[in-house]
Amino acid sequence: MRNLWLLMAGVLLTLYSCKTAVNTGFSEIKEGIYYKIESFGGHERKVESGDMVLFTSSVFQGDEKGWSPSIESVIQCDTEAKGLKGLLNRFEKEDSISVRIAPRMVGYDFGTRLDTSLGYGSLRLRIKEIYSAAQWNSELEAVSELKRQIEGKSVAEFLAADQAEPSFEFIDGMYLRKLERGAKGPVPSQTEVMVIYDCYLLDGTLIYSQGTDPDAQLMYGRALKGTLIPGMEKIVLDMDLNDVIEVVMPSEFAYGKKGVKQVGIEPWTPLRFIIRLQFGEKVPA
Repeated sequence: MRNLWLLMAGVLLTLYSCKTAVNTGFSEIKEGIYYKIESFGGHERKVESGDMVLFTSSVFQGDEKGWSPSIESVIQCDTEAKGLKGLLNRFEKEDSISVRIAPRMVGYDFGTRLDTSLGYGSLRLRIKEIYSAAQWNSELEAVSELKRQIEGKSVAEFLAADQAEPSFEFIDGMYLRKLERGAKGPVPSQTEVMVIYDCYLLDGTLIYSQGTDPDAQLMYGRALKGTLIPGMEKIVLDMDLNDVIEVVMPSEFAYGKKGVKQVGIEPWTPLRFIIRLQFGEKVPA
């Protein structure tokens, strides 16, 4: 029996030694999360729960890829949360920190970006700025107002340069003109229609042409309300069958302050659409 206890103690000691060896020089601030401050910022401004923390981060992606390029992110400190954002209140402005996170904790903050093949995911952080919630909201509103002004100017310049007929009409916050007139009368409420559209930046760059891909053409009916971007949904519900409409759509009716960067739509980007409405199939009663 004594030998069995000694064996078990030896196994536990080995496991503990492996765990601490992986994280030598790091302090455990929560089970599964270790940190080491590489350099102190020297500021008295410490992160508090509710603060918005602007930081740069680089993650270890494995031996082949090495460390990722540094990216800038914002996380709100929440001491009740799991993962790193629940622990940011330990740090100060301009602190540089190395962090190791157990695989079970990775998903709370950094998802699959962290390579955990060595037993822990590794990342480097630098706290750039700390904002109270009120300061952050004020900053966002100031940025939003500036972006709205820039966007409004680009739309005004596009409209001023446009010489085509008919001219655009300002309707419900968007600029529309009918290129082809279809059948008069609203689409029956139980009828699906096919929405075919091309999407452009205001400089003429084609983002997406749905007309060239029949499999991607949208079937839309009132029962599917809420499945289109706000501006297109508003327009489609007011179109007649076989109408072709050109619309200049401010970002608030399209992809807003987030954009869709993977297809080339930056935040706060106004777009131009050519939209055609055709008959779809009858929805079963």
